[in-house]
Amino acid sequence: MHSEYLRSCYLRNEFARGEFGIDGRLEPGHVDIDTYVLSAVDDHIVPWTSGYKTTQLLGGKNRYVLS
Repeated sequence: MHSEYLRSCYLRNEFARGEFGIDGRLEPGHVDIDTYVLSAVDDHIVPWTSGYKTTQLLGGKNRYVLS
């Protein structure tokens, strides 16, 4: 399961495209949870622009902080 999760979410970006599912499909906008997203300007693993896109994917309230 761990390997499938990594391939699906990180290599193929299926969750962000609404194609990832466990026992069916999981739409990111249906995940109704408050989020706090923290990004760093010089992060070399997750650029801040990609981190910001997370606020556009999930339902619920969100707060984005760029440090």
